[in-house]
Formats: sequence, structure tokens, C-alpha cells
Amino acid sequence: MTRGLERELERHCRGFALHNQVSAPDPIFCAKIHWPIGPVAWYIAGYDATCYVAYGYSTGLKNGWGFFSIVAVAETLIAGIPPTVDKSFVLTRASMLGITKDAASG
Repeated sequence: MTRGLERELERHCRGFALHNQVSAPDPIFCAKIHWPIGPVAWYIAGYDATCYVAYGYSTGLKNGWGFFSIVAVAETLIAGIPPTVDKSFVLTRASMLGITKDAASG
């Protein structure tokens, strides 16, 4: 497995510790992982580069907040295409993307 996706996230999410925004009502996303085709994406609000686990919001396959393995995401291919970090994505609050959290989402 290539560590490209993991390195990119580490660079984009420096300062966004894994658990810091879990209870935040309107987290700030530091990165977006997506495929160039289709609606599948993960918005990252926290990342731990030592264990390759992220916290954030996923959309397209299963919409919702939670923790997920970046290794598993990196190994997922859609139409033979691996996911990438969206280089044009800038720090964005969840609410600016229309993404909300309820009390049970944490």
C-alpha cells in the first residue's frame, strides 16, 4: 500500500488532533478525500497519523459522522480509481457545507 494519502492528510491536518472536535457542534474540516468520479467523499475534522485513523463526516456510501481507517479508505477503489486528497479544499466549517451534528452524532 502506498502511504501517499496518509502523508497528504498528515500535512493538511497538522494541528487537527483526532479527538479535538468530536464534541464540537460545528467542526472545522481540514481536508476532503474523494474520487474524481461519483459523490463519495470523507470530510476530515481530526486525524492521528500514528494509527491512520480520522474523525469526520462521510457522504455518498453511508452518510454520517464517525471514526474511520484511512488505510481502508486508501485501499478502496471505485471503478479502479483510488481516492485522493482534494488539493483545492480549504479549511471549512461543517455548517458551510450544509453538514450538521445532532447530540447523538459525536
